[in-house]
Amino acid sequence: MIKYELIKVVKSPIFIILLLFFVALNGLIIFDHKNERENLPVLQNIVEQYGTKIDDEALAGMKKEIDHEMVWVNELNPKSGKQYQFPYEFIEGHEAFLYQHLTDRELNRLFNLNLFTQYYETAKSVDDIYSELDATEFARQQIKKYGLSGEAEETVLNQANLLEKRLQQLVKNGEHRHFFYLGSVYEMHSLLFKKLGRAIAFEGMILVVLITALLTNYEFEHRTFFVAFTSKRGRNLLWDKLAASVIANVCAVMLLIAATLIIYFSVYDYSNLLFVPISSYFNSETPFPYISWWNLSFLQYVCLFVGCLLLSQLLYMLLTFSLSIWLKNSYLVFFTFALFAGVSLWLPSVVSLNSKFILIMHVNPFYLIMNPHVWFMGNNIFTMFPYFEAVTIAAWAVIFILLGFFSMYKFKRQPLN
Repeated sequence: MIKYELIKVVKSPIFIILLLFFVALNGLIIFDHKNERENLPVLQNIVEQYGTKIDDEALAGMKKEIDHEMVWVNELNPKSGKQYQFPYEFIEGHEAFLYQHLTDRELNRLFNLNLFTQYYETAKSVDDIYSELDATEFARQQIKKYGLSGEAEETVLNQANLLEKRLQQLVKNGEHRHFFYLGSVYEMHSLLFKKLGRAIAFEGMILVVLITALLTNYEFEHRTFFVAFTSKRGRNLLWDKLAASVIANVCAVMLLIAATLIIYFSVYDYSNLLFVPISSYFNSETPFPYISWWNLSFLQYVCLFVGCLLLSQLLYMLLTFSLSIWLKNSYLVFFTFALFAGVSLWLPSVVSLNSKFILIMHVNPFYLIMNPHVWFMGNNIFTMFPYFEAVTIAAWAVIFILLGFFSMYKFKRQPLN
């Protein structure tokens, strides 16, 4: 029977059309990234020549290369009579000269050298930056920003102490001392995990709700429920529908994720960066850098990210399944699901700012997907808990599973009409 349930999804063209539309939309997000992609290979050249780890040998080699290239830079405009140590000094003093007298190839070489120098200067200052980082002070700034007080403030500060210990461990491990795409320039982390991650989460949610509602309500919407639910299989047909929903939704969401990531990694080269710690300082985009609760490589973080995306979609499937049993109409299910999501996101805004309850209210499956770029990290005071994602998914999985059992129990005992 599961096979016949899956055929209903395959025969409905709307899901294939939606899937293709979402993949195309994500492709537009990828190609619409503001920063120029032609400068990205500078990092790959650095990694191929010096490796990903920042050490004295790598820094000395980079400085030697900069000095060698500066001989060429200083020869570009000998009339100035000045000798520059770094390319940005030359660029700032010859803005009008650059585009009038240099070829495109020379301009590209000069700007690539300038970016190379930026990597060098940043790498030199990494240890000094981390010696001044204070997780507790970061938490206090965020507490002031959001106006937390009382128990909520105390809880956040306690979690900040854990983050401070993790920060010290991170520095000891040298996780921050690795080359990666310069976050302050390219914001690649936000592109992949925030913009695309959030887009995939909401697109997957739409697919999951529509697929699950279609399968669960199919007989009621086609007026065949008297035949289907009075057959030998009877009302146990719901188990087949649930199994088919799991299979169909997992396939749809994984196709969406896989297609998006294939496009992304075809455009941006991470081949030499897969095992760089996600907590590398170069990945940071704000004054307080990304700090993962565990020593995770970029590849491990992507795998956890995909797993969290998939599990969150299964939560939405369980909720939709229960709603469908009660409402028996796909339009009503979609509206009620959207209302439930909206209320879940709205409720934290009306909770007292001095109560722990405001933090508890953020442990919900819809807030979870609002900030996918800080999953498994301590950079958000409302999710500053090492196992926030796991607790959120596990807790709501239990709630929705119990709701599903209760809904099926009631369905088996209610009249079909």
